[in-house]
Amino acid sequence: MVCLAAVTLAIALVAVKASHLGAPAGIAPRALFGYVRSLAAISYADVLFALVFWGVVRLALASVKGTRLAWLVSSTFVAVAAGATFAAVVNVGVFGVLGGFLTYSLVQMIGSVRMVQSSVGAHLTPLVVTALVGVPLAYVFTLCVTYRWVRPQVDGRQARALLVGTALVWVVGGHLAYGSR
Repeated sequence: MVCLAAVTLAIALVAVKASHLGAPAGIAPRALFGYVRSLAAISYADVLFALVFWGVVRLALASVKGTRLAWLVSSTFVAVAAGATFAAVVNVGVFGVLGGFLTYSLVQMIGSVRMVQSSVGAHLTPLVVTALVGVPLAYVFTLCVTYRWVRPQVDGRQARALLVGTALVWVVGGHLAYGSR
């Protein structure tokens, strides 16, 4: 379940960033390649986060004895991953307003919550509230449905190797695309 949760997390985080980019400029191969390159450049850190987080949880599960504790570790992973999708939606919203992603330095510049309360209220539209609530719920729902559908049909080692390889290609390609711009 943890591998599937990590894959679903990576897809959800990339989808949130894709929503910021909008639709590709066209369906020509060059336009699609440029779009995927731009998407990889802004989302490779998200995929790396999902990959590292999955690795840490796999190590934790390897050291856990007992199914209840393993269930607790897995459930915590899903809860934190849902929180990460919420943070991704917030981050894209902040990017739209400030022109940059939410960073620690940016948070430090805020003296108090009252300073930004009116600005946040102005940008908290029904669509934004729906995304803030809907994306984490959609993540958990998709994970539950996919887990019941995929579990009996997938060989674990081969699937994990393929997924890790795909994630690494995305991370390296995104890093190279980000560095070349």
